[in-house]
Parts: sequence; C-alpha cells; structure tokens
Amino acid sequence: MNPQERSCRFSELQELSPKTFPLLPEPLTGKTWTLEDFESYPALLVMFICNHCPFVKHLKKDIVKLSNFYIKKGLAVVAISSNSVATHPQDGPEFMAEEAKLYNYPFPYLYDEECQCYPCSPPLLF
Repeated sequence: MNPQERSCRFSELQELSPKTFPLLPEPLTGKTWTLEDFESYPALLVMFICNHCPFVKHLKKDIVKLSNFYIKKGLAVVAISSNSVATHPQDGPEFMAEEAKLYNYPFPYLYDEECQCYPCSPPLLF
C-alpha cells in the first residue's frame, strides 16, 4: 500500500538513528535535514506533532515557549509530522509551512511524507 494512502501507526518506539530519522524536508525553508545536523548539540528534543491534533492546537504557544527556553540553554529541537495527507490533508507540507510561520516555530518542522519515523497521535516528545 502506498504510504500516502495509509494511516501510519507503530506499536512501539524505535531507537533514534539515521535509519529512523531519514532525510526529511522542512516545508518552510526547503532544507532537508538529517540526524547528523544535530550532532553538535548536547541533546536533541524530538517532537512528533501535526497541525490537526487537538492537543497540539491547544499547546502550540507553550511548545514554542518550551522550545525557546531549551534552545537558549543549547538544546536542539525538531518537530516531525508523519501523518498521511490522504487521511489528514491539513497536515500536508504547505499547511505545515503556514503553521511554522504563523506561530514562529524556533525549530525545524519536518515532513515525513513516507511515514518513516513515527505517527503523531498523540503528540510525542523525546
């Protein structure tokens, strides 16, 4: 089945590695990111979020505040949306870019089109 036609679900978390964190584009800037882009940081906060999630909608401003706080302390932060646009069109890259710009996300908001990382239901922070 085409990854864009399915809803992505995993039963357990996978270890963060280049395999589980593939090349991912950032819709707002067009830059492609890899896990290696964050190697110089002492720690990396990875958030699996999406535009349509009611939890994320409620916490957006707090996510930005939390991210800004830890970025100032030297932590790297990244958010990934792994939802299928077939099932959640509002989670597509053009809407992600709008969201990142509107809320002034201080972190890359990456699009996992092939659902290689993890789904965002519920939002997860590592």
